[in-house]
Amino acid sequence: MVDYCFCIEPKTSSPQYRTIESLCKMRPGKSINHTDWADLTKYPIAVSIETKGPSIGYETALLQVATWHSAQWRSLRRAKQEMNLSTLSWEIEFLPGIIVMQHHWWFVATALNEGGKAQTFERLLLGETESLLGIYKLSMALQKLVEWTRDQYWPAFQSDVLGL
Repeated sequence: MVDYCFCIEPKTSSPQYRTIESLCKMRPGKSINHTDWADLTKYPIAVSIETKGPSIGYETALLQVATWHSAQWRSLRRAKQEMNLSTLSWEIEFLPGIIVMQHHWWFVATALNEGGKAQTFERLLLGETESLLGIYKLSMALQKLVEWTRDQYWPAFQSDVLGL
């Protein structure tokens, strides 16, 4: 499990929300995601964030995010099958993650390779919390991830998983 997630919270009166509710009834843990933890059952995960202290290495954090993303891809594939949608093509291009190591925030991404297996690409420094400039960079990067979630991931999720 990761420490934090950006989730998409559709309005309860929307067709997306109703489709998610319907799909959850058929899924393990009654969840739209690959976890049955609290609100993560009904709100699709878009960005995952893992934090580590100084005694844990980056490779350990990367392995945790990669494992989490691999489970998320399996869950997305299963949801697509349950909605009788083709699993051969994907609108979702990658799953983003953030690894926070002390003051440094790193972007990582996991995409499906040609064989359909999750492949993790790493690492791009988003910013850091030791300087004003680093905090500004981080703030802008997080805002861009929110925009990407709204403008790219959510429409792709609706197409790939919800069939909308």
